[in-house]
Amino acid sequence: MSVDGNTQIGVNSTATSGVDMASELGFSPETLHPLLQGARARGFADAFEMLGQAVALVGPTGEILHMTSAARRMLGAGVAIAENHLVTTTSTGNRRLSAILSEALDDMPGSGGEAEIADGLRARAVGLGAGFGGPYQLLRAAVFLEAAA
Repeated sequence: MSVDGNTQIGVNSTATSGVDMASELGFSPETLHPLLQGARARGFADAFEMLGQAVALVGPTGEILHMTSAARRMLGAGVAIAENHLVTTTSTGNRRLSAILSEALDDMPGSGGEAEIADGLRARAVGLGAGFGGPYQLLRAAVFLEAAA
């Protein structure tokens, strides 16, 4: 592979997997797995950001791992962050948000729900499942925020 027209970069390897390649390069799987899982979560965050989606990515206990800039712009419109968790300004909204997020965090990919959590604001929580990405993956669900129709 040519980088600048002159320099050649390549790997002369008999590795048959990424783990074998990592070992040949001096990395242990224990070192690489957390980094790769973080890269996967970062990829989700970047993709949603590029698409302009209002999304909060959450961990196993509902804690916010990342919020897109579109989601941050929605803060104050009946939704806020308290102790690193998404909350609403009403008890009804909090119950609804908690219910759909609990469903999304039940370890079944695609689980979740949708609810109006504040006047004019809907949330849709989608679970990724605990098996997504292995034991080092903290990302468990995505909460999409959108104006209610």
